[in-house]
Amino acid sequence: MNFVHVTIFVASLSSVGCVTTEQFSQNMDYWLGMEESVLIQSLGVPSKSYIDSQSNKYIVYERESTRSVPGTSPTYTTQKIGNTYQTYQSGGTEPSKISLRCEVTFQLREGVISSWSSTGNDCVAPVPMNQLFKGKESKYDPYKSYDPVIKSILELEKP
Repeated sequence: MNFVHVTIFVASLSSVGCVTTEQFSQNMDYWLGMEESVLIQSLGVPSKSYIDSQSNKYIVYERESTRSVPGTSPTYTTQKIGNTYQTYQSGGTEPSKISLRCEVTFQLREGVISSWSSTGNDCVAPVPMNQLFKGKESKYDPYKSYDPVIKSILELEKP
């Protein structure tokens, strides 16, 4: 069987609108009812963990990054006033950086994931690959290069 190798980076997916918070929620719901060992084997060691007075355990995974946003060019207008030309500059923006963050907390009761919550401006997930490549034969294998939260999201799409 011939496969078309496709490399897609999460950053490029977000720039074309192929990542959603709804998909992220669906992917995180997948973990409900799973055992703690399965979560840790899949996502790796959590960033933090805590056990409360009722013996509920909380496991936290965090992701932080910075994205550069290019500036925009100003508009120049030239006017002739008498024998003199004057050029005026308007608009334009400076380049900037955006801090992206996603923190996912899983609550476990008796070693089983019972709920999850997330905070941050980057808790999004790619649209399922089978929707992006409908009707096309493809092999998508980005699992090795992403951080634990992204890996868990992509793991749901693994054939």
